[in-house]
Amino acid sequence: SGNGTIQNEITNDGVISPGASPGTLRVKGNYTPHAAGSLKIEIAPLSTVGTKYPQQFDILNITGQAHLDGTLSISQLDGFRPQLGDSFDVMTYGAEIGRFSSITGIDAGGNLSYAAVYLSNALRITVARPGDANLDRSVGFADLVTVAQHYGTTDQDWSTGDFTGDGVVNFQDLVTIAQNYGAGSQLAPIPGATP
Repeated sequence: SGNGTIQNEITNDGVISPGASPGTLRVKGNYTPHAAGSLKIEIAPLSTVGTKYPQQFDILNITGQAHLDGTLSISQLDGFRPQLGDSFDVMTYGAEIGRFSSITGIDAGGNLSYAAVYLSNALRITVARPGDANLDRSVGFADLVTVAQHYGTTDQDWSTGDFTGDGVVNFQDLVTIAQNYGAGSQLAPIPGATP
């Protein structure tokens, strides 16, 4: 844990915690967490930057490849409550292989979740409605189709319907869709109906 630069690649069987709550840790080389390894990411209120913390969220900056496995652990500092659509690039890399096998701390409060989005050069944590696989701010038929297409599969992420962070699209993810179906939708009025 801590700020600074590691001049070598890292193989992680323990806990990596960038920064001094929060901060940036740079790895000049590859990052390879094993199944027992964990990456701890902390997110603080923006109002605390400069007064209490040097930055709002932890960043692991990897110049090489991120060979992902293990657990991504997200925690909120000082009562932080994100807004729908907030995004945090918590890991940058030259290339990414694999996915975290589990994600903890995905409940962002206020019936919102942290969705892990694997980009070509970064891992982005986006605040979303539970069940919103396509991140369009509503839970609807397209999200249900996504869960149906990947149901029973492993090594999955938010975009393929894993809303619980366990890497599997299963009944719990279907329940998440059912509990939130229609959330964020702007339903069109029925023609001829009076409000």
